[in-house]
Amino acid sequence: MIAGGGHTWPGGIAPPCEQPGSRPCRILHEELGPVSRDLDASAYMWEFFTRHALPQGPLGPAIATAAAPSAGMNGAVGETGSLPR
Repeated sequence: MIAGGGHTWPGGIAPPCEQPGSRPCRILHEELGPVSRDLDASAYMWEFFTRHALPQGPLGPAIATAAAPSAGMNGAVGETGSLPR
């Protein structure tokens, strides 16, 4: 659980509002709550799955070798490029 976060993706973007202050936007933000900026969930997940890769099977590596998403978009990754422990 992330204190102060709503039902949104930590480190993600807030849902857009066509007319800020309108009733639909107020309901949307009341229901979902704020977006936490304390960490970047995508960066944490990427680091976890790169550390705990599945074993290689008959069809090749279980995890693609695509470049990692840019970690630290919101300051979650330290200067060394690793996430805080």
